[in-house]
Amino acid sequence: MSVIIPNCFDSHVHWQATGEFKSRWDLSFLKNESDILIDPPKFISLKGDWLLGRAWDHNSWGIKKYPSRKTLDQLPHRGPMVLSRVDAHAVWMNTEALRVLDLIDENGFPKNELKKFAHEVPLDDDGKVLGTLIDDPANVVIEKLPKSSRADVRQY
Repeated sequence: MSVIIPNCFDSHVHWQATGEFKSRWDLSFLKNESDILIDPPKFISLKGDWLLGRAWDHNSWGIKKYPSRKTLDQLPHRGPMVLSRVDAHAVWMNTEALRVLDLIDENGFPKNELKKFAHEVPLDDDGKVLGTLIDDPANVVIEKLPKSSRADVRQY
């Protein structure tokens, strides 16, 4: 027997991701793209050399344009950076992350794996990868990130 409850909507939670959020750089404070340069974090939990962050939202920045890898390249961290948007449907990456994941060539142009998602990979005025990937290519990146260990998961 099935029960239908009017006006009751199912929701879902990604429990592990909810726990991981606490170990990532919280970017919900950003009012614009350049704010990330004003107060870089004093302590961030790294996964190896990877700096992972979350909760930026370019839709609330007034000018609705995707952020650039060139901004992240100005931060002191030299390893790969992947920062998830507040809804987890986009990632903002630095040049090192794009290179390590073999998504751009030596000049910054998209490689084959990104070319198949052309409409979800914003490019700069020169046709180079801007540094923000949306939906499917963002999912490809998320799948390639270092995984949480059992100890990490227990800590969440």
